[in-house]
Amino acid sequence: MKTTLQTPRILLVEGNRATRERYCRELRSAGYRVAATGSRRGALRRLSAGEPPDALVLDAAADQPGPGQILESALRVAPGMTVLLSTSQGGLWRDFASWAADGAVAKAQPPGTLARTLAQTMARRRATGAGQGGEEGKYGLTVSRAAE
Repeated sequence: MKTTLQTPRILLVEGNRATRERYCRELRSAGYRVAATGSRRGALRRLSAGEPPDALVLDAAADQPGPGQILESALRVAPGMTVLLSTSQGGLWRDFASWAADGAVAKAQPPGTLARTLAQTMARRRATGAGQGGEEGKYGLTVSRAAE
């Protein structure tokens, strides 16, 4: 990950067009440069071309079939890249391929949660070199939950 003061570059992989557009608006308004795709193939193409992004926001469902393919490819290209999984499913952490991610955010979160969680995770990763931030889960993963 870069240590300069450049605007962080985010690769957003989200299969649902409406969610992808909402996430793009949210991340851009928070000051990130966002490249977005709705497919696994598009994500792999973007990861293999040019300079890797500073962070990956990955729809957990976009990595099906073959869980972990995008995540594995991303971390091969840039091992220090921050990775957040975006999910609407429970039990995400049962799939050990997802453990390589720095955290997860539920799609049902209020606006601003994704950008806040990403900023916290990236800042913590820069400060400690670890993939932790926000509320720590069992494996030091960032878990962003809705208020009860």
